[in-house]
Amino acid sequence: MTADEHQILELLLHLNGQGLFANVFEVMYMKILTILHSNENVVVPGRAALCRLFTAMCRIQGDTSRVCVLAYTAVRHSFHAFPRMILAIAAVWPEALKASRGEGRCVMRSLQYIVSRTLQEIKVSHCQMWQCLAKLCWWQRPANAQEEATILAKCAIDKLLHSSDEAQLYDCEKALELLSVKEGWQWTNNHLIIKLIWPVLQTWATRGQHSLSDRAIGSLLRILGVVTFSCPLQYVTAAHDILQTLQALLSQSVNATVPVCDTIQEAVLEALMLLAPFRPDVSAQACYTWVTHRHKQQPLQPHVKSKIHDFVEHYKVQFRYLAQLTSML
Repeated sequence: MTADEHQILELLLHLNGQGLFANVFEVMYMKILTILHSNENVVVPGRAALCRLFTAMCRIQGDTSRVCVLAYTAVRHSFHAFPRMILAIAAVWPEALKASRGEGRCVMRSLQYIVSRTLQEIKVSHCQMWQCLAKLCWWQRPANAQEEATILAKCAIDKLLHSSDEAQLYDCEKALELLSVKEGWQWTNNHLIIKLIWPVLQTWATRGQHSLSDRAIGSLLRILGVVTFSCPLQYVTAAHDILQTLQALLSQSVNATVPVCDTIQEAVLEALMLLAPFRPDVSAQACYTWVTHRHKQQPLQPHVKSKIHDFVEHYKVQFRYLAQLTSML
């Protein structure tokens, strides 16, 4: 650790001893995550230093969940720097990343796989980094790297379908998003969407809504939107097909031809709004139709209202009729 890191840590420990640490923890937590997430100009040593400081703060609090968030952010948004960032986390608090803890978290298992595969693909000198992670966190290399991503995705979806806990659903969503980003569109389309997600949605559609929980299906529909968002332009027809399918489902629910619960309708709308860059006209019309219909029945939930508001603000110049929704939000 650098001298500056030592001084900051001493100050934080002093605040903790005075019972004042909680007052600054949330502010620093959000600030560090924002920098790691958005500032591409931070050099690798600087990112590693922020990870060490962040992890030390979480260790003072005994908060392994936020260390998991940090590790996810490092891998998701800092591709070239993330092996050193993960090692920095492990050096400060290895227990937070230990394999035994990751067994219950899909996102941690995905992180372990991605770090392992990345270190195998880059320079041989990085073998020392893997050896450190293996000893500190009990990590093991996947037996079959080519199949591991699909195995992990299947495990995450299976867990998602049998869970009603919001934290577990979120964990599964982030694990699948991470695998999609790192494996690329071909794997996402051929394995995640076609082989894993579509069969579940088809089962839900043909066997009736009560065959699977509403929360699980809603979560899966949100994932479909998130992973399709990364579709390259040369494969845009695939994104169009998915968008049209989602639009048809939402339209059927509005027209009451297919009974769909509010949770799933909201998830479909979220996915459609996320995929708007591919067909903004389809997403805008779907949003307008759904909101005007739903508004007559019951008030919108705050989190749904917020997302619709952001969507309307972004597209109301291009589609002026969206401005009519402002009074309904």
